[in-house]
Amino acid sequence: MKRTLTLILLLGALALLAAQTYSPINPVSDEDEVYYDDEIMLINEDELEAETGFLGIYVDDLNFPKAQALKYNKNHGVLILGVVEDSPAAAANLQKDDIIMIMNDQVVTNKQKFIEICEGTKVGDEMKLKIWRNGAEQAAELTLGEKIEDDGIDPSRITVSFKPNLTTGYGGGGWIPMWATVDVSDINELLEELYFEPMREKGMLMQGGAGKMHIGKGFFFGLQGASYADKGKSNTPATAADQKLRANYIMSTFEFTIDKRFAVKPWLVLSIGTGLGPAKHKVELYRDESDSTWPANNNYGLGYHKAALKKSYLTVHPRFEALFPLVSWFGLRMEAGYNYGFSPNRGWREEEYNGEYRPITNSPETKFGAFTINARPRFGFLENKRISKKK
Repeated sequence: MKRTLTLILLLGALALLAAQTYSPINPVSDEDEVYYDDEIMLINEDELEAETGFLGIYVDDLNFPKAQALKYNKNHGVLILGVVEDSPAAAANLQKDDIIMIMNDQVVTNKQKFIEICEGTKVGDEMKLKIWRNGAEQAAELTLGEKIEDDGIDPSRITVSFKPNLTTGYGGGGWIPMWATVDVSDINELLEELYFEPMREKGMLMQGGAGKMHIGKGFFFGLQGASYADKGKSNTPATAADQKLRANYIMSTFEFTIDKRFAVKPWLVLSIGTGLGPAKHKVELYRDESDSTWPANNNYGLGYHKAALKKSYLTVHPRFEALFPLVSWFGLRMEAGYNYGFSPNRGWREEEYNGEYRPITNSPETKFGAFTINARPRFGFLENKRISKKK
């Protein structure tokens, strides 16, 4: 009896389970249609990222000589070396030697920053640029496209060429040895009358210094000073009654200069200009004795007596020069010119004890004019070399 009851219960439980297993969930009627897609899509992880936008240019970092050659006065930016044909950059009229300063309000500090900005873009993005061209800032807008696989440019042949933008230099200075054919015949006549040996009349080697700075458009403003001195000359009096004297002679010039330079070759810069400033002849005559006596009975002797004679001029010094850059900071310079002086006084003047000058009667007019020539080393920024870089 018990076995029969147990068997009935088991059969009933199985029946309930069967009823639950085959009960429909969200049953579909005969009028409904069900479609099954048996395609499996394989997704590459790289395809989940959008393609980086394509600009279509080759760039490199700027260097100082190239920035100066393009008259660019900022310390950031990248230089366009080439533009891909039919690219977004070409459509926006970007050109070789443009400097990209800002991309979408981000300052382009260098080539690495340029790459980082580009990697953050995708195809179809709008980009606003600020570029430098022809000495001025310009704006450009473009839409980034897809990369052009064959752009027709061989990157290995892209170079940074300085040929279209030869630089005239950025200022500098140095020592001046200048040969000048100054007429000293009037000074020699005075010296010979006082029993001094005359100076040579074929010319004199003046020495000094000069410096120039670039003020724009190839013009340079500067200062130049040079002098010649023959000091401590001793006379040989004909008789003991004549005074035994010493003499100093000084010739000096000082000029404000203005020059215009023309870069002809990477190794040659020509210049034409002029200088304007004062010049003077000065003769000092003095008696230098070792012993002095205290004044007594209106009779005294002092050991030092001096007379200073001067002839002043305003000079104009047109000249032509050639610069030969050797390295970025050093070169050779050759100059030739003619220095012509106008004197506000007809004759010479003598310096008085209070520093003022008075005219000397019957003194010569002493004209001033001299051919000048000099060759010297020059220190400054003169980089004109052609530089090539592979990108």
